[in-house]
Amino acid sequence: MFEFESFDLVVIRRGERYFACNNACPHLNLPFFEKRPQQETGVITSPGQGRVVPRDSQLTDDLGLVCRWHETCFDIQTGAVREWTPTLQSDGTSSGWEFIGDISKNRSPITPLPCLVRDDALWVALG
Repeated sequence: MFEFESFDLVVIRRGERYFACNNACPHLNLPFFEKRPQQETGVITSPGQGRVVPRDSQLTDDLGLVCRWHETCFDIQTGAVREWTPTLQSDGTSSGWEFIGDISKNRSPITPLPCLVRDDALWVALG
């Protein structure tokens, strides 16, 4: 992860390929990955009902990024939403996070950033 003034950049490597995006789920602008020393692991407990959230979002074998907050799956190549918030309750809220309200309507893709490896350096186009 790389920190910039207006956002944090996440770079993901799969084999010889690199993918990059903002470290914020476009759904609620919550981080996909935590900034922490590498040896720290564990979970985050939500306020309210104590819902446990993994410290990091998960990567799937087929290049999906599963958001740790609401389990939305994004395609890291295209940014498209593959699966939208499958764990929401019928009223559009997330268990343990009801105070946020109905979040079912905020469907948004991620924006992948072009990556290029040249002369053993990784270049990411930021804008």
